[in-house]
Amino acid sequence: MLPYYAPFVHWVAYNIPAGASGLPRGMARDAEITGIISLEGMINGVNGLGRTGYFGPRPPANGQLHAYHFRVYALDADLALVPGLNAEELRAAMDGHVLASGMLMGHYERK
Repeated sequence: MLPYYAPFVHWVAYNIPAGASGLPRGMARDAEITGIISLEGMINGVNGLGRTGYFGPRPPANGQLHAYHFRVYALDADLALVPGLNAEELRAAMDGHVLASGMLMGHYERK
């Protein structure tokens, strides 16, 4: 049997306000987002490097196509989650509160 490798987590973001219509380019990697009124209260969780914020694509150097999955969840309540959660902890906190979810998959390769 082949070993299972969990996907690398590039970004964990939560407490995103329901009225947010997008995310700005070059957003700060600080745990708590400040200075962006439409994202007030948003938190950058802990990514696969153990740091907060987005860690962009790093496809294999061999030029193979690499897939990236972006998942978004609509919840039935404001869970008032504290800073510092990683993906596993966030999924556990959301358990039983997910109304809907969506996924965008993109491919990227190094040329």
